[in-house]
Amino acid sequence: LPKKKPRTGKERIPQPKNTVAMLNELRHGLVYKLESQTGPVHAPLFTISVEVDGQKYMGQGRSKKIARIEAAATALRSFIQFKDGAVLTPLKPTCNLDFTSDEHLENDVNKSAITVDGQKKVPDKGPVMLLYELFNDVHFDCSTVDGAQNNCRFKMTVTVNNSKFDGTGPSKKLAKNAAAKAALASLCNISYSPMMHPQKNVPLPIDDKTSSMELPQIHADTIGRLVLEKFMEVIKGQESYSRRKVLAGIVMTEDMNFSEAKVISVSTGTKCVSGEHMSVTGAVLNDSHAEIVSRRCLMKYLYAQLELQCSQTTANQSIFVRNQDNGQYPYKLKSGVHFHLYINTAPCGDARIFGPHENDTGVDKHPNRKARGQLR
Repeated sequence: LPKKKPRTGKERIPQPKNTVAMLNELRHGLVYKLESQTGPVHAPLFTISVEVDGQKYMGQGRSKKIARIEAAATALRSFIQFKDGAVLTPLKPTCNLDFTSDEHLENDVNKSAITVDGQKKVPDKGPVMLLYELFNDVHFDCSTVDGAQNNCRFKMTVTVNNSKFDGTGPSKKLAKNAAAKAALASLCNISYSPMMHPQKNVPLPIDDKTSSMELPQIHADTIGRLVLEKFMEVIKGQESYSRRKVLAGIVMTEDMNFSEAKVISVSTGTKCVSGEHMSVTGAVLNDSHAEIVSRRCLMKYLYAQLELQCSQTTANQSIFVRNQDNGQYPYKLKSGVHFHLYINTAPCGDARIFGPHENDTGVDKHPNRKARGQLR
């Protein structure tokens, strides 16, 4: 038999964990402290300490990251016996390292979450690793697995200080990251979304229907997770419908209680029919976008709630009440009832054409379109 040709491509070499990650897996809730900073400004020498089992271990380095890794390596050598010549600090060579920069990762929740300008930044560490560093009692559990073999979704539940947070994803790793992000957003106000701003301690407008609301990231993630879970529940046993591109749904809350939120509609859709098949007399269903189908489901739900209100025996079960203030509109929603629309992609129109990070001073490539940018 002819010999197999050797592989020409580079084989993936498993990257070893650094000492900080190894120590955090063995001892949870460690705090690294900056003891001193010596040397000139262009070449400082940092000394960082970590306390493990009542014993303090020191580490030095040209940056805080290197000093932290050295301190963790010293602590590991105190209770783990390694082979001679074992490398405990797998660091990549740093090119053009700016020693005068203050942008080092601190073991401080507030510093790692907010930059100098007051804007949120994405933390440098992964959500799971950061969660293990900040809290002692962290436990992950894979509760349920839903979906077909080609569209499987996992649900992970993390328990942090007797509080539970859920996360879903197409793999256990992504579900674990989602659960850790939910815990960090709720407990530490740390968001991994680059577009989110620091949350202000302003009460949500429960009764004011006209004011615009910006929900915290933890609530937005909860709405999306509820819609996805309901979709997986509906298509269970019908794998032919599991493939979809756009998913939309509407969730109802009362008094902003997201723990008892109710999914009103879940829908998938494509686009509008072509122009020659459209009808202005209602003979053809022109629009089948996912969000439009969810709106039709919402209308059907509202009509059913109006029927409950019209009967005296079921009036208390309806989300509508009699409107005594305005005779033009005989019914209105109960105080505290809100509806939230979720779409897993940007809807067609200006929301897809323009990005929220674009500058308004940019040159428009299509200036002749009169309707372009009106919703901006």
